[in-house]
Amino acid sequence: MSLSLDKKTLEDFDKKLISDLRKSLDAAGTTASGKTKESLNSVYTLNSYKLYGRAFIYGLEYGRKKTTGGGNGSLKGIILKWINDKGIIPKDNISKNTLAFLIARKIHRQGDLLHRTGTNFRGMNKPTGIINNVINDGRINELSKRLILDFVKSAKTEIYGN
Repeated sequence: MSLSLDKKTLEDFDKKLISDLRKSLDAAGTTASGKTKESLNSVYTLNSYKLYGRAFIYGLEYGRKKTTGGGNGSLKGIILKWINDKGIIPKDNISKNTLAFLIARKIHRQGDLLHRTGTNFRGMNKPTGIINNVINDGRINELSKRLILDFVKSAKTEIYGN
């Protein structure tokens, strides 16, 4: 007897989840270059599902803690790219490079705004819900129900031959 789950159920779940997460990132105003939302991908089998994204995606939900053990210098470059992607023009006659340094230093010393205050620059409280609200909206329970129904249907077909 060979019972199987409907792979289409998993494919549909995966496509909708990743699409909804990307929409949530856009709606929250967190998209600059688009690399974070494009980094969302998954690996799934009939036994497991793993969702992946850029390493700092957790920070969008809970904030970034201050740096411990010294940084590696990459944060300033990431912030400079963000400044350019967002089209930010520094005030007070400072360069974009200096602004990136100042922001990186503040984050290294104290963490980002969401971590420090519990509210991000858009007024969203921690956790922001950008990721969690999409994942925890009932879709996992619905997937479980669909998979169980698929399994029962497959079992009936195997047992009764129809």
